[in-house]
Amino acid sequence: MSIIFRRLALPALLSLVLPHADASLLGVTNDNRLWDLNITTGAASNPRAITGLSVGAPEVVTGLTAIGSVLYGYTSASRLYSINSTTAAATLIGTGTVAGSDIAYDPLSGNIFGLTGGTAATMFTLNPANAATTIVGSHNSPFNEPPQAGGRLVSENRASLAFSPGGALWGTTRTVSLNVDSVTELRQYDPATGQILQRIDTDSFFDADQGDIAFDPQTGLLYFADGPARSTGSLFILSTTSDDVTEVGFTGVSATNSIGFTGLAFTDVPEPSSILLLGSGILLLAKRYRRSS
Repeated sequence: MSIIFRRLALPALLSLVLPHADASLLGVTNDNRLWDLNITTGAASNPRAITGLSVGAPEVVTGLTAIGSVLYGYTSASRLYSINSTTAAATLIGTGTVAGSDIAYDPLSGNIFGLTGGTAATMFTLNPANAATTIVGSHNSPFNEPPQAGGRLVSENRASLAFSPGGALWGTTRTVSLNVDSVTELRQYDPATGQILQRIDTDSFFDADQGDIAFDPQTGLLYFADGPARSTGSLFILSTTSDDVTEVGFTGVSATNSIGFTGLAFTDVPEPSSILLLGSGILLLAKRYRRSS
């Protein structure tokens, strides 16, 4: 076996022997606090203030995603940060060129996706290393073509984005029109063009004006945490095949003080046994390398 082959084989071998890490659901509220969320009860706990955001004009973390155990936050100032999930300390990565309401990591492309609000939406990607921005495409609100039931579109908020374990890109939207009741939808997007592929009307049972969604990487369930506007203060499970909405439970983060979730993400939690196994594997490979050298 050559040295080059051994170097290539090490990551592959370790990925085979290491057990899958547990996933932990974290959320950020519009007062820039990071919370742990219990996916069984919905309860939010262990709030810690996010530190390290840029000094000057206040900026709010409006989107949250994760790459493995590393959190990434996108702010109202279009800045991308890495956020320590334990201490909530933020480190600036770079500044994007597009303001987006939420972000979602795509493991296939290695990029972070974002989507703007308004009646015309622009999808973009961010390089997680430097926040370099690339425009993917745009689409108009389907309620503009033509206005639904004679109503004129007032606003359309695209509050969230998340990739499913299978690679599908989903998001929530709340549309408000004159003469028409507000419409809350779950939408599937084409990450190659930014166009809408599928729309599921979920009624207005939850607040999709803000809030965020995240897929559990182990079960594939889609969770939604309420935002600060018209919030019930709950954690929900949404269906991607029907209009079913299941309330998990109250988060304990009340909307009475205009505080609610603006970001949601599952992170990997390394297991102690995995760390021990990793060390054992490295020692074993090192011994074999010395014997064959």
